[in-house]
Amino acid sequence: MKKITKLTAMLILAILTVSASTALAQRGQGKMDRGMRNPRMPVHERMYEMIPDLTEEQENQLQDLRVEHMKEMTDFRNQLDEKQARLRTLETKDDPEMKAINGMIEEMGQIRIEMHKARAEHRQEVRQILNEEQRAFYDARMYRHHNRRPGMHGPRRGGRGLNRSMDPR
Repeated sequence: MKKITKLTAMLILAILTVSASTALAQRGQGKMDRGMRNPRMPVHERMYEMIPDLTEEQENQLQDLRVEHMKEMTDFRNQLDEKQARLRTLETKDDPEMKAINGMIEEMGQIRIEMHKARAEHRQEVRQILNEEQRAFYDARMYRHHNRRPGMHGPRRGGRGLNRSMDPR
């Protein structure tokens, strides 16, 4: 009789353990975890999912804005990558021309200025979609994220870390 009771208790314990682990594995499906659905998504993109009380219309408008903005930023980044490759070529020539190098640096700077302007315009377009309470949340979160001091949280995007092959140690 005791064997049956122990066996039943172990079976119930096993079922509860499996049920609990399954329930925890499905976390992120409800409203409670908004913004945490894809932890690999950059913080500024998850921001849209974390804004409180968005209507379906607002979510659709924000999604359209985000897709348009991502396309624009991709184009800018591609331009910068091309200029960076060209700059590398100019700088590594046997007889580098400083005028050409400086010109390429200025072109890259102009692209970065255009990127900053596009980001500022995008933020204002997002703010226009939100109500006053949502806008306050967005402003507080967005600008707190963007005003971090460089170097405090690892290398910035595209930054160069320590190259171990160049380390004299």
